[in-house]
Amino acid sequence: MSVLKWIVVFAVAVFGAATPALCQSPTAAQTLPATQPATAPTTFPAPYVLIMPPGMVQVTVGERTALCLPEIADAVKAALEHVPPATRPTTLPSDMLANLAAARDGLISQMTADLGVSKDQVTSFLDNGIKTELTRMANIKPRAYVMVCTERQVTADIKAGWNAPQFHYNGVMDQTFFASAVQIVVGGPPSDVVVWAEINAGDSPADITKTVTTTYQSFEHSFPASNSYNTISKTNELFVNFIGISVMRPLKLPTSESWIGRGLMFDLAAKYTAIITGISRAEVARVMAMDNPSNPIRMATLDLTAVHDLGDIRDEYRMSYVDAINHKSSVVVEKVLDKAGDGVVPKILAELKSNVPADNEALIQLVRKITGMDVTDDLKPSN
Repeated sequence: MSVLKWIVVFAVAVFGAATPALCQSPTAAQTLPATQPATAPTTFPAPYVLIMPPGMVQVTVGERTALCLPEIADAVKAALEHVPPATRPTTLPSDMLANLAAARDGLISQMTADLGVSKDQVTSFLDNGIKTELTRMANIKPRAYVMVCTERQVTADIKAGWNAPQFHYNGVMDQTFFASAVQIVVGGPPSDVVVWAEINAGDSPADITKTVTTTYQSFEHSFPASNSYNTISKTNELFVNFIGISVMRPLKLPTSESWIGRGLMFDLAAKYTAIITGISRAEVARVMAMDNPSNPIRMATLDLTAVHDLGDIRDEYRMSYVDAINHKSSVVVEKVLDKAGDGVVPKILAELKSNVPADNEALIQLVRKITGMDVTDDLKPSN
C-alpha cells in the first residue's frame, strides 16, 4: 500500500483566494491595476462534524484520535503511542507573529521611507491586515481523526449512510477512493478532518501499527508545512496588494511602462515578507527569477519594451502573459536594486509621482539617471 502525501488547501475566506495583484484586470489595459482584497463573506458553509462509522470505536492517546473496529484497537493504540514528533517548520504563523512584533517599528520606518506613504497607512496595514491574517492562520487547529479500516469496510460504511469530505464512493467500480487534499476554510467555523489509514484484510497487529504510525506521521508533518507555505504566500500577497493599491495604481503608468511598477511592487513585497518570515530576500528573488513551470510563456521570450495591451490578449492566455510579465519585471528591477541599493526606490517613485515619463524610452533614461544602470537589454528578449 502506498503512503499518501497530504496536501492541505487553505481557502482563505476573509481576504479571498491567493491571487497575485495585476492578474485580474483585463479591462484596465492602460493603467497599472492591483486587485482589492475580497469582501469578507458573512456566511460560511456548515462545518463537517465527525460521524462515527458503524461499529467503530474511538481510540485516543494524548491529542491523537483514531477510529477503528474494536478488535484492532490495541494495535491502533500502540501506533498512536509511538508516532514520532513531526518536524516543526520555523515559519509557522506563530513564528511570523513573533517576528512581526519584533520588527514592527523598523518595518514601519522602512515601508514609509521606501514607499512615500504615511506612517498611519503602514501601521494600519500591518496591525489590521498582516497581524490579523497571521493570527487567523495561527488559530487553525482542526480536530483530526485517522480512520483505520480496509477499503471494503469503508465502502460498506458509506453505503450504510456514513460520509466524510475526503472519501468518495464510485458506484460503477463499487470502490471508495480518498482525496488527500484537505481543505480548511480560514475564518469560518472549523470542520473535523478525517484521514484514512488503509489497511488490508489479514494484516498483523504489527502491520496495522506501522500503517497508522506512517499515516499519522505524514499528516502531522504536512499540515503545519502547508499552513506555513500558505501563510507565507498570503503574507506576500497582502504586501503586493498594499503596495499596488496605495503606491502603484495612483501613478497610472501606461502599459508600456508598467514593468517598473510591477517589479518594484513584487520586489519590495519580497523584502518585507522576508523580514516577517525569516526567509531570505535572495531566496524569494531566486524563485521569482525562475519561470513558472505551469506557464507556457517563458520570460526569455518577452519584450518588456513593447508590452501588449492586455485587452488584446485572448482570455485563455491573459493570466499566463501577466504572470510572465510579473516575473520578468521582478527580475529586472531586482537586478537594479541589487546593484544600486534600495535607496534608489524613493527617488524613482518621487520622479514617477512628479511626472510619468512620456514613453518607455524616457523611463529607461530616468532609471539610468538615478541608478547609473541601463536596463534596455534586460527588458528585451534574450533568445
